[in-house]
Amino acid sequence: MSRPSPLDVPPSFAGPIPDLAWLARRLHDVGYVPENLRRLGALPSRSEWVPRFEARARCQGDDPLRTLVRVFSLGMPEDPGRLDDALGEPGLEALLDCGIIVPDGDLALSRAWLAPSGDHFFARDFSPHITTRATDAALVLGVGMASLMAAHLTVHPLDPAGATALDIGTGQGFQAVQLAPHAERVVATDLSPRALAFARWSLGLCAVGTRPAPASCELRLGAFFEPALDLRGTCDAITSNPPFMIGPDPGVVAFSNGLPGDGVTERIARDAPAMLREGGYCTIVCNWHHDDDWAARPRAWLADSNCDAWLVRTRTHDTRAYALAWLAELDTPNDRITPDLLAQWAEYYDRMGISAISFGALIIRKPPTPTTPTTLARKPFFRADTLDWNQSGGNGSAHIRRTFDALSFLNALPDIGELSHARLVPAPGLAVERTTVLQGGSWRDARPSIKPSGPLAYSTVLDDGAMDLLARLDGRTPLVSAVEAILGDLGGNRDAARAWAVTFARALLERGLLVPAPSSTATHGKRQA
Repeated sequence: MSRPSPLDVPPSFAGPIPDLAWLARRLHDVGYVPENLRRLGALPSRSEWVPRFEARARCQGDDPLRTLVRVFSLGMPEDPGRLDDALGEPGLEALLDCGIIVPDGDLALSRAWLAPSGDHFFARDFSPHITTRATDAALVLGVGMASLMAAHLTVHPLDPAGATALDIGTGQGFQAVQLAPHAERVVATDLSPRALAFARWSLGLCAVGTRPAPASCELRLGAFFEPALDLRGTCDAITSNPPFMIGPDPGVVAFSNGLPGDGVTERIARDAPAMLREGGYCTIVCNWHHDDDWAARPRAWLADSNCDAWLVRTRTHDTRAYALAWLAELDTPNDRITPDLLAQWAEYYDRMGISAISFGALIIRKPPTPTTPTTLARKPFFRADTLDWNQSGGNGSAHIRRTFDALSFLNALPDIGELSHARLVPAPGLAVERTTVLQGGSWRDARPSIKPSGPLAYSTVLDDGAMDLLARLDGRTPLVSAVEAILGDLGGNRDAARAWAVTFARALLERGLLVPAPSSTATHGKRQA
């Protein structure tokens, strides 16, 4: 009879967040970085893992790097004395105290894979590619593409002082770490006690919630917004990267919580407005299913919310392609992906009437209190765009805020023709790109384009007239006056030039590439002399 594993005892998330910044520094100091981890077989190279025995062979040796890789990447038991030496001060005792290391007979064993992401380390479950540990139903995932998108599209509070941020379904704690520099108080929830234990370690590794960190961080157990109802109406920022997979329940909480279809996303979207304070934002990275009108379901979820929303779609799959993609994400061996297995997924979609599934983000804003006669009569807007996501674009808070403000400005105009009297200015960080193309054996200049800085990658092609007009929009000159100044270059037809300028300015406002000057927000309903 085999002896019980120390890993059978679930870790606890109770207690203060441990100070593990010293461990993160030690990992950096010994070279526990992606380049070396790939060389040692502890990370995939070009998406390919080396065999488990090969990774273990490469990590033989007593030097600190290989010792820490064996423990924190390969999940191997280690001699306590050797591990203590590799860790340096304060050493093994501190990791036993916080529960990340547990005794395994005469050896020491890590509960978590400490995976690097950027300059930080996050606690997650070990990969089945490099350990024989069975997959737990409460599997804690690492930082993936959806995690990065959520971090990029979460709208940070303008001032951390007094701000409250909420992370729904925190998992390994990545979103809470991203929020911490931007809010005085961060609350992270999850329905898995195991995920909260891993998040506690991640927060400690990233020095979040430990003294003298600027932000406090609370971990709360429960589903959806239930553990945070005391924050109702007070949240400046909400972010959620929930278990949004649409398909047969794989029995792993991190992928699906058992609600049918896109029920997880729908519930968060419907409940979020009540949690936000005025001017607060909620970002949900998600899948949703649809027919030809891909925005209809999310639009319906928010129809009675009195909130503004921007639905960003980055890709759409038919159900077969979606099923194959998720079977790969679930590490299903190729020999188990059979016609019968795909038929089970197809039957699920047929039963629910699902023909297509999109991926992207739903960004919700509770509008600020109206302050002018025009904004008093405003109606909430719902905008839907298909955009590329620039994975190296960083956080897009400024661009998203500009876009919402510009859409509110347009939404409050009594007539789009009134836009000609607005004072506008190009958005900060706007870049003009000029390229050349090969045509007929020679290089020719292509028309220039402009694009915003940030994670939402799209561009607008310009001609000479558009470039001239943009140069004259300085925040003081009304659009109509800027058109008059270049009327000759626009062909001389005043009515046609004004109509073109309104259409052009509207398109750029809708994309956050133009912004109303402060005076325009109060006077856009008044004609300028």
